[in-house]
Amino acid sequence: MTRATRGAVIGRPRRIAAWVGTAVAMPGVMSSSNTRAASTPVARRRFPLPELRRLVVATDFSIASSSAIERASMLPLAGNASVLLLHVASSSAPDEASDARARLEQGRRELTSRVGVDVDVEVVAGDAPAAIVRAARLYRADLTVVGGRPAAGSRIGATADSVIRTGSTPVLVVNRAPCWPYELPLVAVDLCDASAAVLDTACLVVRPAVTMRVIHAQQRPFTNAAVPPAGKGRELRREFADSRRAAIEALLPEPARRWVLTFRNGGACSVIVREIRARHADLVVLGTHARSGVERLLFGSTANWILAHAPCDVLISRPERFTSDLG
Repeated sequence: MTRATRGAVIGRPRRIAAWVGTAVAMPGVMSSSNTRAASTPVARRRFPLPELRRLVVATDFSIASSSAIERASMLPLAGNASVLLLHVASSSAPDEASDARARLEQGRRELTSRVGVDVDVEVVAGDAPAAIVRAARLYRADLTVVGGRPAAGSRIGATADSVIRTGSTPVLVVNRAPCWPYELPLVAVDLCDASAAVLDTACLVVRPAVTMRVIHAQQRPFTNAAVPPAGKGRELRREFADSRRAAIEALLPEPARRWVLTFRNGGACSVIVREIRARHADLVVLGTHARSGVERLLFGSTANWILAHAPCDVLISRPERFTSDLG
């Protein structure tokens, strides 16, 4: 098997048991790893194709915010979608609000001409993260889009960071000026209870025709545990990898989309960033385990690190049943 063929997606159903290379366990799924593929088909989730119907785009009229609005115009919005352009003013002074509204109106006209959906504008005063989170909740947004502003060793600004920590909707942080819709997405899953939500959220922003690459970082079994029985190490490692592959395949949505499963040994942070760079990914999708209170304040260490180091846009999914305490 040549290196050139390892990333090929196989379209017709067949089962292959092989070492590094291609291994299809069921239609539309290709696996690439350094362990053998599972040979037993698994039942996949069935759910309606997610649609992006309600979108909040926050802007402070910076270059980063302009990139966020540009990216919003390239997302696969539903035909009856609506978009809210939101600006949070630093004060309630009438002159500032009037100027902001005029600039939002210009953005509304440009966005409407590009995407052909209803675009609303709103100017509010107050704390920016709290206002954005509140607007997304009241608007019943499927997604919040914000610009990522580089600062002191980070690729994400304080506002975006706070929105992710305290909000209840998925958040797309736009770190690059977009040129085209997402073509090289990377979806990171760790088999926690939020993994299904991560896959569903990825489907919101990536067109159905685009192949979705799923990356899973796994630690080799027995590296920090008791030595397995003699002659059983390879077999147990293979069973461990097969069980994790089957678990991920069971999470993949049923609709006809091509999924490429990639497994790498190592820590999640380093594995994900290396894969982003190796694949030239334009988007990475991941989740956070935080739900409320202290857990939300702690955020997810992996998600936090990726947000600070990913050289592409970052989409953070929210766990199911996530609640925000903000009114």
